[in-house]
Amino acid sequence: MIEFIKKILLFLSAFSPMLLIIAIKITLQVYVFCEIKCDVLNIVIMIVCYSIFVISVIVLFFFRKWLMLKDGESIKIIRANNITAEHFLGQSSLFILLSMSFNLNSVVDLVVLLIVITMIGIIYISNDLYFLNPLFNLCGYKCFDITYKKGSEEHFCKLFSRNSLQKNSCVGSDIVVYISNYSFVIEKQTNNK
Repeated sequence: MIEFIKKILLFLSAFSPMLLIIAIKITLQVYVFCEIKCDVLNIVIMIVCYSIFVISVIVLFFFRKWLMLKDGESIKIIRANNITAEHFLGQSSLFILLSMSFNLNSVVDLVVLLIVITMIGIIYISNDLYFLNPLFNLCGYKCFDITYKKGSEEHFCKLFSRNSLQKNSCVGSDIVVYISNYSFVIEKQTNNK
């Protein structure tokens, strides 16, 4: 159950920048440009979007702090491939589509948006796509596909790091922690060539 809640929170954090864009859009339309009227629906949408964004940032901050308290493992990176850019265009086009093309003053468009986000959420959670999270990128993390050696065995995982990873980098036990079965967060690294 905790794993499922963690996945939902990671999904919400992935869409929190889009929700912030939607909230800013409605705020500007209602209060600055007076393009739409200030009604209960718009106020609720703004409050929900701003709240999810703030809660996502806070949860991600505490999640990261909690991860730093866990024991890590020492690994040696054999191959590292930065995959952040591979997913950027898909993420950004999805955000632009969802945040700009819907008229959230229309209940029909709001329902359609919720259905689309729900479908994306089901796919995101069931396929562990949490590495598609622009909030991680905004916090300075890059996503890597790595092959690493732990003991004599080779393993593969997706890894988040603020540093550029290189072949033959060694990651010490005090700085590597699990997000799930196959992902880590790295704060520092040392090069052992």
